[in-house]
Amino acid sequence: MIIDTGANVSIIRNDLAQKLKEKLIWTPPRVVLQTVTGEKIDIHGKLKVKIQFGDTTYQHAVYVADIADPFILGLDFLKEHGFTLDFNKNELRSIHEEVTIFKIEHRTESIRQVTANENITIPPRTEIIVPGYIGNDVSFNSGLIGTAEKKRMDC
Repeated sequence: MIIDTGANVSIIRNDLAQKLKEKLIWTPPRVVLQTVTGEKIDIHGKLKVKIQFGDTTYQHAVYVADIADPFILGLDFLKEHGFTLDFNKNELRSIHEEVTIFKIEHRTESIRQVTANENITIPPRTEIIVPGYIGNDVSFNSGLIGTAEKKRMDC
């Protein structure tokens, strides 16, 4: 499952929805979702699903579509059920309890100055790797990562 605060709606992949053997609430005549990249996704309908966080189970209506990820938990669910994300503590908080999203075993200093080895412009909606170094340590190679439309450059 992906928690996507940029997604206005929650979506379950069509093949997983069929395994639930629940009847679609609604099958639209022609409704599509638009992704951040502008791609259109046809909707098969809506389905009520049970979503469990910690000890609490929530019922929520989600869209059924052919997507790559199994499930996208959108902003609609988070708002409706009073969830907040705390990135400092790595917690997803509800009005009922706190749930750890992920645990970071090793923490590094969060503020680093990255210097690129060459001048480069990164266009919107692209992902490339830019050779560079952190601070004064030119022996440590790192890169700036952003969606792939251009050829990647090796560090």
